[in-house]
Amino acid sequence: MEDHERTPLFECNPDNVYTSPAHHSYECIHICPNSESTPTSTSFPPASKWQFWRITSPSYRFFLLVLISLIPFGGHFVKNGMSSLEQFMLDDSSYPLTSTMYGALISAVSIPNMFLPFIGGRFLDKHGPDKVRLFLLWTCIGQVIFALGMQFKKIWMAIVGRILFGIGEGSVVVGTRVLIASWFRGEELTFAMGVGVAITNLSKMLSKATVAPIAIYFEGYVQALWYGFGVCLVSVFVDMIVYGYTKQVRYMIKCFAQKDLPLDSQSLWVQNLVRQERQKYQQWTGDTLPSTFTEKDGGYKEQNMRGEQEPDLPYGTETRLRAYTRGSAHRFGCRGRGYRHGRSQRVPYIINPELKFGRFPSLPSVFWTLVILHVLFINVFHLFQNVSSSFLYQRYHYSIVKSGFISSLSHSMVMFAPLIGYLIDQDGQRIAWIFLACALAILSYGLLLFTDISPIVSMVIMSICLSFTPTILMAAIPITVSTCRLGVAFGIVEITDAIGAALGNLVIGYVRDVTGSYHADMIVLFVLAWLTLLLTFVLYCQGQFGACKPATVIENSDSTTLCATKQCRSRAFSMDDDCTAQTAALGATMALQEQNECIDRCRGM
Repeated sequence: MEDHERTPLFECNPDNVYTSPAHHSYECIHICPNSESTPTSTSFPPASKWQFWRITSPSYRFFLLVLISLIPFGGHFVKNGMSSLEQFMLDDSSYPLTSTMYGALISAVSIPNMFLPFIGGRFLDKHGPDKVRLFLLWTCIGQVIFALGMQFKKIWMAIVGRILFGIGEGSVVVGTRVLIASWFRGEELTFAMGVGVAITNLSKMLSKATVAPIAIYFEGYVQALWYGFGVCLVSVFVDMIVYGYTKQVRYMIKCFAQKDLPLDSQSLWVQNLVRQERQKYQQWTGDTLPSTFTEKDGGYKEQNMRGEQEPDLPYGTETRLRAYTRGSAHRFGCRGRGYRHGRSQRVPYIINPELKFGRFPSLPSVFWTLVILHVLFINVFHLFQNVSSSFLYQRYHYSIVKSGFISSLSHSMVMFAPLIGYLIDQDGQRIAWIFLACALAILSYGLLLFTDISPIVSMVIMSICLSFTPTILMAAIPITVSTCRLGVAFGIVEITDAIGAALGNLVIGYVRDVTGSYHADMIVLFVLAWLTLLLTFVLYCQGQFGACKPATVIENSDSTTLCATKQCRSRAFSMDDDCTAQTAALGATMALQEQNECIDRCRGM
């Protein structure tokens, strides 16, 4: 793996913040303020690749990727396990549920996801994705109340529990995606998102395979609900492990950077992070600040409030500048620069921006195109999967068991999402892959509608589309949206998916009731497949001619890239515009323009 791909977000302990009584002063956070507490190199000994659990191991980040992807495992497990318990709830002799009551339990989870992930995303942007543990606690509390409600035969209590579960579940998914996008960039992003998609589908498969046997073994579905609560606790435990690991990494990087400790030559990602941290520290202490700072040196110049030239920080670090004037705080920019004046050392502080909740953040048009495209793809495939077994039973006169088996083939290739994501990262032509997915979707529905070819062919084609389409679209969000708005962006995606799925299921069910067959439903899905092709063409045009004009790329001496956009957008790149795929184009002037635009946007938030 190349060095330039290792760019996680840094955070510091807010307890280390201090301010100066000067008229114009800046607060900052020391990297390692106490030299006595700074560890030696023996505190972080080198580790081999097979010791993936150690933070100095070259393979550690991929171990961390698996752990991050396991954080929403419990939420997906509980949410998808309800379908396996439906018949148990309807046939319960002591407290049988009606279909309406069961539908209310399902809808109670979906309703909060129609608006709360946006609030959760704003919260994560403000306080950092590490706060996802708060939403995990909501899922656990909701599942406990739901299980108690069903155990004591209190349907209102069960619905309250499901609502609380839904409040946390959507935001947990948002936080997980933000974490993945923070630790993996460039040529690894699609692969990383693919790992998340694969583990999500693994949780769905395990849920449907194990929940029903638990209910049969204990002769009651309530025990299966407590089983789901246990899985949610496992997710909380995994999140605690992730938090501990990431905290160790941040501490290690800062201490290596300040004390200039020797590094393991095998841990390329550690070398890259330490090199970036050292560069920032040296430039901001004033001791080794270069007199000239060019593109090759890693950034561009910008004037601070005193008229001094300040260097840019490497891409991927979240900063904020606070200027205190007569005790009144004025905030500047989501990527501002700052140091404390009047000291021999000036150390950069790196923290998440404090965002206001009052105004809707500005997002590029290409992002909204991606959101609509993602909703269409979700409806094209997932709406059919909800009725696929019944469709095969009616259309091809298969048995119920055979229909269920053939319909399950639409998930057969999803577990290969990480491998396919890796291949897409190497190829880099994301738009071409989406065009391919649209063509395959049209082909699969055309075969089901107009031919008598075995439906197995169409199911396998759909599984191929599902193996890379959601991965590409999720990986495209961090490319088109500024890092300080990732939580909001993924929250919007989660909300639109929930609304689209709810409305889509209503339409499919209504058309089925009116016509008495699935033929009209298949025509609706066939038309949606053509709409995805049209919208993909619109996305391609945005990348070539519109707001998504290819970005300026300024390369550092250590192969790390700084990206700026030609348009007044928040990192509005095209789908195929990777920071690592282009050379320097317009230079530092465009990079400075992007920085000023970012500051102006954050002032208005």
